[in-house]
Amino acid sequence: MVKNKFPKKLIVIISIIFVIIIAMGLFYFSHSTYWKYNDWWIVGNDIDSVKKKYGEFDINLEYRKAYYIGKDNSIVMPSHLEQYYWIEIDDNGIVTNVYKGGPIGG
Repeated sequence: MVKNKFPKKLIVIISIIFVIIIAMGLFYFSHSTYWKYNDWWIVGNDIDSVKKKYGEFDINLEYRKAYYIGKDNSIVMPSHLEQYYWIEIDDNGIVTNVYKGGPIGG
Protein backbone atom coordinates (compact mmCIF):
# COMPACT_ATOMS: atom_id res chain seq x y z
CA MET A 1 0.00 0.00 0.00
CA VAL A 2 1.35 3.40 -1.06
CA LYS A 3 0.64 6.41 1.13
CA ASN A 4 -0.23 9.81 -0.33
CA LYS A 5 2.64 12.27 -0.23
CA PHE A 6 0.34 15.06 0.93
CA PRO A 7 -2.02 14.54 3.84
CA LYS A 8 -5.66 15.48 3.23
CA LYS A 9 -5.49 18.35 5.73
CA LEU A 10 -2.67 20.01 3.81
CA ILE A 11 -4.61 19.77 0.54
CA VAL A 12 -7.67 21.34 2.21
CA ILE A 13 -5.57 24.15 3.72
CA ILE A 14 -3.88 24.89 0.38
CA SER A 15 -7.29 24.92 -1.35
CA ILE A 16 -8.70 27.35 1.22
CA ILE A 17 -5.69 29.66 0.87
CA PHE A 18 -6.05 29.54 -2.92
CA VAL A 19 -9.75 30.50 -2.71
CA ILE A 20 -8.96 33.37 -0.33
CA ILE A 21 -6.24 34.70 -2.66
CA ILE A 22 -8.65 34.56 -5.64
CA ALA A 23 -11.36 36.36 -3.64
CA MET A 24 -8.92 39.06 -2.54
CA GLY A 25 -7.76 39.55 -6.12
CA LEU A 26 -11.33 39.89 -7.38
CA PHE A 27 -12.11 42.43 -4.66
CA TYR A 28 -8.95 44.41 -5.42
CA PHE A 29 -9.68 44.67 -9.14
CA SER A 30 -13.41 45.32 -8.80
CA HIS A 31 -12.79 48.07 -6.22
CA SER A 32 -9.61 49.46 -7.80
CA THR A 33 -10.63 53.14 -7.73
CA TYR A 34 -11.67 53.12 -4.07
CA TRP A 35 -12.26 50.20 -1.70
CA LYS A 36 -15.83 51.19 -0.80
CA TYR A 37 -17.26 51.30 -4.34
CA ASN A 38 -17.48 48.38 -6.78
CA ASP A 39 -16.38 49.84 -10.12
CA TRP A 40 -17.48 46.74 -12.06
CA TRP A 41 -21.03 47.05 -10.71
CA ILE A 42 -21.29 50.83 -11.04
CA VAL A 43 -20.03 51.23 -14.64
CA GLY A 44 -22.85 50.32 -16.99
CA ASN A 45 -25.52 50.59 -14.32
CA ASP A 46 -28.07 53.41 -14.11
CA ILE A 47 -27.37 56.27 -11.72
CA ASP A 48 -30.57 55.69 -9.72
CA SER A 49 -29.40 52.17 -8.83
CA VAL A 50 -26.04 53.55 -7.73
CA LYS A 51 -27.75 56.15 -5.55
CA LYS A 52 -30.04 53.49 -4.06
CA LYS A 53 -27.09 51.22 -3.20
CA TYR A 54 -24.55 53.81 -1.98
CA GLY A 55 -26.70 56.74 -0.82
CA GLU A 56 -26.99 60.43 -1.66
CA PHE A 57 -24.19 62.04 -3.65
CA ASP A 58 -21.99 64.65 -2.04
CA ILE A 59 -21.67 66.50 -5.35
CA ASN A 60 -24.63 66.26 -7.72
CA LEU A 61 -24.01 67.85 -11.13
CA GLU A 62 -25.94 67.13 -14.32
CA TYR A 63 -23.51 64.62 -15.87
CA ARG A 64 -21.17 64.01 -12.95
CA LYS A 65 -21.82 62.84 -9.43
CA ALA A 66 -19.34 62.32 -6.62
CA TYR A 67 -18.92 60.75 -3.20
CA TYR A 68 -16.47 62.30 -0.74
CA ILE A 69 -13.75 59.81 0.19
CA GLY A 70 -11.40 61.90 2.35
CA LYS A 71 -8.40 64.21 2.13
CA ASP A 72 -5.21 63.51 0.23
CA ASN A 73 -2.78 63.06 3.11
CA SER A 74 -0.46 60.68 1.31
CA ILE A 75 3.12 60.29 2.47
CA VAL A 76 4.68 61.47 -0.81
CA MET A 77 3.68 65.01 -1.87
CA PRO A 78 0.23 65.26 -0.24
CA SER A 79 -2.05 67.97 -1.60
CA HIS A 80 -4.32 68.01 1.48
CA LEU A 81 -7.25 68.57 -0.90
CA GLU A 82 -10.52 66.75 -0.59
CA GLN A 83 -10.75 63.60 -2.72
CA TYR A 84 -13.90 62.38 -4.44
CA TYR A 85 -15.07 59.23 -6.17
CA TRP A 86 -16.36 60.73 -9.43
CA ILE A 87 -19.07 59.09 -11.52
CA GLU A 88 -19.71 60.23 -15.10
CA ILE A 89 -23.07 59.49 -16.72
CA ASP A 90 -24.50 59.75 -20.23
CA ASP A 91 -27.76 61.29 -21.46
CA ASN A 92 -29.69 58.14 -20.48
CA GLY A 93 -28.44 58.13 -16.89
CA ILE A 94 -26.05 55.20 -17.43
CA VAL A 95 -22.64 55.36 -15.75
CA THR A 96 -19.85 55.51 -18.33
CA ASN A 97 -16.76 56.15 -16.20
CA VAL A 98 -15.53 56.33 -12.61
CA TYR A 99 -12.33 57.85 -11.23
CA LYS A 100 -10.81 59.37 -8.12
CA GLY A 101 -10.03 63.07 -8.19
CA GLY A 102 -10.03 66.36 -6.40
CA PRO A 103 -12.78 68.94 -6.16
CA ILE A 104 -13.94 70.91 -9.16
CA GLY A 105 -11.47 73.68 -9.89
CA GLY A 106 -9.01 72.22 -7.38
